[in-house]
Amino acid sequence: MRVSYRWLQDYIKCELPVEELAEKLTMAGLEVEGVFPPIEGLDRIIAGRIMEIKPHPHAEHLMLCRVDTGSDTIQLVSGAPNLKAGACAALALPGVMLPGGRVEAREFRGESSEGMLCSGAELGTDQWGYGDDKGILLLDGEIPAGTKLVQAIELDDRVIEIELTPNRGDCQAVINIAREVKALTGAELHLPEPVVVEEDGLTEDYVKVSIEAPDLCRRYACRLVRNIKLEPSPLWMQQRLLSAGMRSINNIVDVTNYVMLEFGQPLHAFDFDKIQGSHIIVRRGHSGEKMESLDGNVRELVALAGVMGGLASEVTEKTQTILLESAWFEPLSVRRAATRLGLHSEASRRFEKGINADGIIPALDRAAQLIQQLGAGQITAGIVDVNVRPETARTIRLRTARVNK
Repeated sequence: MRVSYRWLQDYIKCELPVEELAEKLTMAGLEVEGVFPPIEGLDRIIAGRIMEIKPHPHAEHLMLCRVDTGSDTIQLVSGAPNLKAGACAALALPGVMLPGGRVEAREFRGESSEGMLCSGAELGTDQWGYGDDKGILLLDGEIPAGTKLVQAIELDDRVIEIELTPNRGDCQAVINIAREVKALTGAELHLPEPVVVEEDGLTEDYVKVSIEAPDLCRRYACRLVRNIKLEPSPLWMQQRLLSAGMRSINNIVDVTNYVMLEFGQPLHAFDFDKIQGSHIIVRRGHSGEKMESLDGNVRELVALAGVMGGLASEVTEKTQTILLESAWFEPLSVRRAATRLGLHSEASRRFEKGINADGIIPALDRAAQLIQQLGAGQITAGIVDVNVRPETARTIRLRTARVNK
């Protein structure tokens, strides 16, 4: 489990340095494998303000730039097409090591260059939504020259990687790691409390759910979301997914993945108009039955619930209404299916370790809340919730004095 320290601090007001917190987690049984920045090497990149731009006297496609570093003014040679006087840009000074090699002071056609204005591709920030390979990385807003780039683009974060034992499936959720931090430090805990504004129309009037394999699916709940607007996710959500090792797809898919990481409850979004008869049937696969999964492969259908969705019901740019699924699938069944197909996913790993059936509805509401927050759709009133095997809460009797002893 990889989690952004900044994300964790949304829920727990922990003032400990991240390395000290990592040590406490390890000693408590959540072994931290490593603590590292989202992108290696950015700590020595700064914001440089371009004060002046003029043509290189001996090279038609190069420009001379006078750049304020915050402590000095230097000359740089650049051929970037998006140079802009007055703008701040990502600047690497001599001695800084980039993925492509060490930056050195050098001459270009008789003119000195005392550093390098960098593109997002050269820094590795392009996958985080900052820059590309078509020009230097320009920074928005009034950023003082000399500011560290990680602060300017809010990547001054650390990723905590935790190696979870099989009995700690609960800690495949950021909010549950926050609970652990509260137990260890006594810090104040603030967990999300989803509030959903529902529109006209009852979900139960549009969709029916049948569970024909109650031994494999204890509970299945869903919501409908209309008037979908499929767009890229906001940068903050993309960054948090990337910190966990997941790539951004679009706002709808990203919300389901975000909530899975946050609550530990896998979710799935179906194109509702592609569901035959508006009827969800949870059952065992028939002999020889096949489907095309989201990775483009045609597979024999053997309980893909909890492993991967089908391509036929994938959310696309033409999707107008989605069905949001939140369910409990039997861990051993998911593990066998994922192993047989060689198709382990973030969702299957959580189902395999066992999820809390009481978290199904809160996670569904959280996803609906985020979709509303992003302006990505309207939520139909109510939830269809089929719970064929309600779980009785367990009571553990103990004496406080003996626990303390």
